[in-house]
Amino acid sequence: MKRFAGVAFVILFVIFLIRTPKYWPSFSKDESRYKTDTFYYVIKEEYRESREGKRLYQPGFTDIQDGDILVTDSTYCLCFRHGHAALVVDAKRGITLEAFGIGTSSEYSDLSEWRRYPHVMVLRLNAPEQVRKAVVAFAKRNLVGIPYMLSPGVVDDKDMDGEYWGTQCAHLVWAAFDACGYDIDGDGGWLVTPADFTSSGLLRIVPQNKVSEAR
Repeated sequence: MKRFAGVAFVILFVIFLIRTPKYWPSFSKDESRYKTDTFYYVIKEEYRESREGKRLYQPGFTDIQDGDILVTDSTYCLCFRHGHAALVVDAKRGITLEAFGIGTSSEYSDLSEWRRYPHVMVLRLNAPEQVRKAVVAFAKRNLVGIPYMLSPGVVDDKDMDGEYWGTQCAHLVWAAFDACGYDIDGDGGWLVTPADFTSSGLLRIVPQNKVSEAR
């Protein structure tokens, strides 16, 4: 049984990597040096250093609201740049809801953690504020403490008939919006990834500051 579970996981993981878009919208580049940290054994996360060896951080987000989506292309596995995504659930207190990796469950996190990513895009639904607040309310009620799995959209429908027994970072965000009537998967495929949000016509980019050495 354990062997079968292991084989099934490998198959799902390979499908996920194959399906994951490898191309992102053009993020601004600079001359700082890129380095990586390793998480969950195989996940690489980029960060930047100045020429003097100082780690660079986002100086802070200048326009963040409840229901905004954070996406980055700064994480990858086996050369597949799958990225990461999060939902802002309390902009005033700086709280996000995220699904991080295998062996964890979706949980609240600190918005300031996103300052470590070299590239961050903030996306906002083209809808009234009350709609975005409804998205957040649904996420808080239904999408906290969900085990991380790559299977949603692979072995079951993305919407899972409202029974969220597993999720991954982009699926968590997508599910909250889909439950409120907004399918923000840009390509409408059977699997949703962070990059799919960047091509959604329902979302717009909210400009933010550039990176700095200040922590």
